Amino acid sequence: FGSLSDKQQALIIANVERRIYKKGDIVIHEQDPLKSFVVISRGRFKAYTDSEDGRRSVVYFYRTGDFFGENSLFKPTLSPFTVECVEDGSLCSIHSEIMQKLIRNEPELSLGILASLSSRIETLEGEIKSVHVERLENRLYALLESFENDYGYMREGQRLVRLPLNQEEMASRLGSSREAVSRTLKKMELAGRIRLLPHREIIIC
Repeated sequence: FGSLSDKQQALIIANVERRIYKKGDIVIHEQDPLKSFVVISRGRFKAYTDSEDGRRSVVYFYRTGDFFGENSLFKPTLSPFTVECVEDGSLCSIHSEIMQKLIRNEPELSLGILASLSSRIETLEGEIKSVHVERLENRLYALLESFENDYGYMREGQRLVRLPLNQEEMASRLGSSREAVSRTLKKMELAGRIRLLPHREIIIC
């Protein structure tokens, strides 16, 4: 929660409930009542929605310092997505009523939350725009590079990434089909832009 001061972070920490999650655990299901503001303290989580025809769309990836449940600060609401743990971790949650009191006492808290939300919206707007403007190959390469921040590491001078999404999920994220993503990955490998490895790992060239 880097946009908040040490004092403001301490206020939140003093009022939180901590919970530990294992990979595959569900934090909250889509349309469940959302009553808490939640900050990721460790690990990685993903938020997704399931359509009536069974298609799954990944909306967000959360890492340490990210948050969700901000809608519950303003009114009773239902979770717009399911949140699942994808890497063992823990969450710190604070009931919306307590958070509202903190915001009233510390107005700058709301500014920090709004700044983080603005950054998240800008990222989503960029992804939506790219769906209509850029070629699939360029969008897919940009997505792979974005994974590098959270799931990448260096080995013998090479940039390796453990993909957090399968091809179906990447296709949903890019507004394409799994078949098109599969073809494009092979095309990118032939062009020397990436190397596909076992266990959903790639090398970004």
